[in-house]
Amino acid sequence: GINAEYMGSDERITLEVENLYNIAKTKISDLSQVLNQEFIEDNDEDHKVDLSGLSVDQTLSVLSRITFKVNSAALEANRTMHTLQLSEEKLKYEIKNLPRPKHMLTFPPPSRPLPYAQQLKTKGNVRSIIFGMSSVQRSTNYLLQTITSLLDAMSTEEKASNKIVIFNAMTPPNLNTDANRVSEKFADEISKGIIEIIHHKSSNGHPELQDESKLKTRWFDPLSRVKWRAHHALDTAYIMRYCHNQSYDYYVHLEDDITASRNFPTKIRNWVDNSLLNREDWTMLSFYNPWRVKDKDKLKPYNFYGVIGQLFRPSDLLCISEFLKKNFDESPLDWLFVDLLTKYHGQIMCHTPSLFQHQGRYSSLQGKTQSSQAVDFQP
Repeated sequence: GINAEYMGSDERITLEVENLYNIAKTKISDLSQVLNQEFIEDNDEDHKVDLSGLSVDQTLSVLSRITFKVNSAALEANRTMHTLQLSEEKLKYEIKNLPRPKHMLTFPPPSRPLPYAQQLKTKGNVRSIIFGMSSVQRSTNYLLQTITSLLDAMSTEEKASNKIVIFNAMTPPNLNTDANRVSEKFADEISKGIIEIIHHKSSNGHPELQDESKLKTRWFDPLSRVKWRAHHALDTAYIMRYCHNQSYDYYVHLEDDITASRNFPTKIRNWVDNSLLNREDWTMLSFYNPWRVKDKDKLKPYNFYGVIGQLFRPSDLLCISEFLKKNFDESPLDWLFVDLLTKYHGQIMCHTPSLFQHQGRYSSLQGKTQSSQAVDFQP
């Protein structure tokens, strides 16, 4: 899991400071009790030792006992102060040398990929980014338009080192007419491995959706909406699980109703290689911004908005997939990601401008329309 040992740094420091304070308070209290007890035993009300009537030996005995007690208490006080000083120095060192926060779902972290330019020089076959999306039949289909936009925006070199995977989530698969059109129009790209279309191994689709009576009906959603959002979450979990071990450096999740900026794979890779390659303080990189942000702005989990253009480490995809499968009917997909990021202290970092634009107005949920778009998209 992510970073329990790193994310609790502030809380740990607070606890250590409180512990040091409590130790000092206890030692000082003990010292006060020793001195008060001794002077109460050996002194009168004016805090003066009454030696009248005592022999020389008795007087020396009293003075010796008092001196011993005071010296012992002073020695203990010096030890306490020394301990506190050492603890303070240790604490300052630890605070100064706290490791950079890690926001990775896999720990220990996997080895970092080499920069793309370096891979081109040392390896012939570079697997840079795998782009994944799920698609279902809807009243207005956008999949063919989306794939056309992605391929038109890619150079020959980019097509050779990147891949697009489409999960046709319909059962049976031939119900997705746009997926069928993609197979026909881009048969050459499919044969070259630039595009891959996958579908359910089972003819029944997601087993979690077979018994509608077991679905959780939350947020006052009717059953039709619960089924739609649960299907969406499971589709996303499916494509992420499929792509996690394809030996690509990064995974970018897309939707089937978008357009892309020209040379988007190179723009993504240059930004990551030049700015973030050696950093671990991010969980997701966003290349779609529905509101104004600055480059490398970090968003809180509750600012998460949709999975369009979100880059992940492939090593994190299994964790995400399992989380989505476990909670598939709890909330809409966006909210599930908020829950995921909150649970694992995840961090979203933004790229500007947006490299993808949302185009689909009509949702796969019958009767639902959507108007969200990136505010800073540059074709």
